[in-house]
Amino acid sequence: MKKNNNFAPLIYVWLGTKLPKWVFESISFSRINNNERDIILIVNKKINRKLYINLGKIKVKLFYLNLKEINSYIEKSNTLNKSNNFWLFTSLRFEVLNYFIKKSNINSFFHAEIDNLLFNFDDLEAKFNQIGHGIFAPRDGKFRAIASFIYCNKPSCLDELLSLYSSPFNPGNDMEALGIYANQSKYFFSLPTESYEYTKKNWKMLMPEITNGLFDAAAIGQYCLGIDPRNNKYQPTFNLFKNEFSKVNFEELEIISNGVQFFLRSSKKKKFFKLYNIHVHSKDINKAISMIRKDKFYESLVKKQKLIVAHRYKIVLGTFLKIFDIFLLRIKKLIKFILNANKIKVKKKNF
Repeated sequence: MKKNNNFAPLIYVWLGTKLPKWVFESISFSRINNNERDIILIVNKKINRKLYINLGKIKVKLFYLNLKEINSYIEKSNTLNKSNNFWLFTSLRFEVLNYFIKKSNINSFFHAEIDNLLFNFDDLEAKFNQIGHGIFAPRDGKFRAIASFIYCNKPSCLDELLSLYSSPFNPGNDMEALGIYANQSKYFFSLPTESYEYTKKNWKMLMPEITNGLFDAAAIGQYCLGIDPRNNKYQPTFNLFKNEFSKVNFEELEIISNGVQFFLRSSKKKKFFKLYNIHVHSKDINKAISMIRKDKFYESLVKKQKLIVAHRYKIVLGTFLKIFDIFLLRIKKLIKFILNANKIKVKKKNF
């Protein structure tokens, strides 16, 4: 594949289910901020014609990949958490990336999850290339790293990462696999998150003065617009959510926008750094874009005022559903008790 002006391409991967409605808005935002580089979207299912045309208008290169071509090791592995397809596909995308870059002769690339809004990369790949060769990703724990934003300039690292999906490592998901690789390999570079003042004491990492910015693993997007509603069954989605893995003092944390991108500092004693990405965990991409442009949610963020971001109806309905679930659970327990009691009676009659 021919490179565009020597800029590393940005590669998205979406597997399994059909593309969500907010995909175009997210990729469009990345295109506006990174107009000079190739943007590639790899899918394993055909997309609707309207989205196909719209992606073409913003010069996104679409590739359809039949997963059978890969002969997946991960899919056959018994070590991965396969309780639902989500965890399978998040790991399988590493195999897809590995297969695609080898087939396309790509030596360096960026990868981001599609629920991330990406700001301008500036000369980020040049900075990374001077630092070393390997995988660059944000890390929010000693034993996990997050693929919200990745740069790779050593393709063989993907082979090494994929080899960890076996005994004795046996990662349960993609975050654990990256965490194992971070601890095992000299070719992993930890990118600074909002918690860099704390994490620099616990593992080797690149400082924001070197990268000229910070990277969001998940905590900033969750703080801005809450968590994925699927993880919040009975309650509406609120902003100002505090990620348990984040070590920043949220009371002192400051996030500001210039209308185009976000800047962050962990306290008034520290300097502001630009954010390279915001991981919109709630998946409300349009609301996140409006926030960057300083809407009411941005004002509440600056003032640290908690607001309902989505699913206001759950205030009433959520309580009802929770009570109903408790009622069903008690009915099940009662039925089980009656059945067990009958079994005991039958046994006594037999004696």
